[in-house]
Amino acid sequence: RTAFVEMGAGRGYLSAMINEGWGPTHMVLVERKAYRFKAERSMRRVEGSQIERLKIDLADLAVHKVPSLANKRLVVTGKHLCGCATDYALRACKECRWGSSPLPADTTEETPEVLVEQPPSVEGVAVATCCHHICTWRSYINKRFFRDYGFTPQEFDLIAWMTGWAACGDHNRGDPDGSKGDATSDTTSNGLQPSDTGGDYEEKAEGEHVVEMCIPRNERPPIGHACKWLIDTGRKQWLQAKGLDVELVRYVSEDVSPENRILLARQPSR
Repeated sequence: RTAFVEMGAGRGYLSAMINEGWGPTHMVLVERKAYRFKAERSMRRVEGSQIERLKIDLADLAVHKVPSLANKRLVVTGKHLCGCATDYALRACKECRWGSSPLPADTTEETPEVLVEQPPSVEGVAVATCCHHICTWRSYINKRFFRDYGFTPQEFDLIAWMTGWAACGDHNRGDPDGSKGDATSDTTSNGLQPSDTGGDYEEKAEGEHVVEMCIPRNERPPIGHACKWLIDTGRKQWLQAKGLDVELVRYVSEDVSPENRILLARQPSR
């Protein structure tokens, strides 16, 4: 049986839609915060559904240790996993099996086949990435990707910072002449401050301002998009190394949202 694991589930309405469309099924909702008016109330009305909520930070999650997921086939989902939350979600699945390899069984002539308990198998991933400006080198899932292209951890931090240009041209949103404000005052869409992600903006500030001075504002948005693509491409290659077919898809136009990329991974077609 396939189980769906929603990372950073919030109230769980993405899982509710999946359960309604694909159910009844096994849904595991992972969220560190407590919420009222959760979607589980309606999800449990679908007969045969198995609904489970784990209150844990994604940084501390190990999917292969969740008892109810043993021997299951998994589809991992996430709706706008801000910054390093995407990397934490992927790392949480690192010790799972990847692919639809057959489960081993313990058999003897005297006893029938008994299924040996095994870690779950990740067969699909659908994660919408966002808030790349709070990605950190410490949490990033594929450091080798950047090292292979000669980037240093400090340059990764600068790349992450420049992704903010994709959404607004620069980080000085509140000041038309750009003389006040910087990325350190921003709060992310999931309520995180830069200090919550392990980044150290104060040490980077001087280099950031040099970059701003050197690059005209009208040239910043495409650079920001390129930086977001670079970070997501490293994640894409990490999933490809697990044997999955992976696409980085723009699922809506930028007029709707500049945060419009989703990582889609699936088992290769046979």
